[in-house]
Amino acid sequence: YPGLSNYPQTENRERIRGIAKRVCFIDHRELEHQQKAWKAQTDTSKSNTYEAEMCAYTCRYLIQQGYKGSEITVLTTYLGQVVEINKQLGEVMRIPVHINERDLKDLTVGGIDVEVQNSSDQKRSANKKK
Repeated sequence: YPGLSNYPQTENRERIRGIAKRVCFIDHRELEHQQKAWKAQTDTSKSNTYEAEMCAYTCRYLIQQGYKGSEITVLTTYLGQVVEINKQLGEVMRIPVHINERDLKDLTVGGIDVEVQNSSDQKRSANKKK
C-alpha cells in the first residue's frame, strides 16, 4: 500500500502503558483447530486456545496498568475464536464479556454453542438477552 499513511490525529496519541512498542507480533507454533460439531463449519470457524489464553492474559495485564475493561477491544477474524476468547476471558478475568450483536447473530445462525462457564460454575449463554 504505497499511498497508505496514518491519520494525522493518531500521531499524537499516548503510548500504551506497559507496552514497549505500538505494534508487536508474537510467533508461536500452536495450531488452530476446528469444531466438527458446528453446523456452519467453514474455514473461518477456527479457534486457537493458546492465542485466546494469551489474549486474556494481555487484557488482564492492561487492566493492571490502569486501563478500564471498556477501553480494551479485542478483534478476531474467526467466529470460533470469538467463542474461545470469550471462554478464556471468563476464566482469566472472571468478568462478563460483551460479544457484539453481529457476532451473536452469526454464532447463532452457525449453530455454535456460545454457552460458557463463569467463575461461579453457572452457565450463561451469550445469545440470550437478560
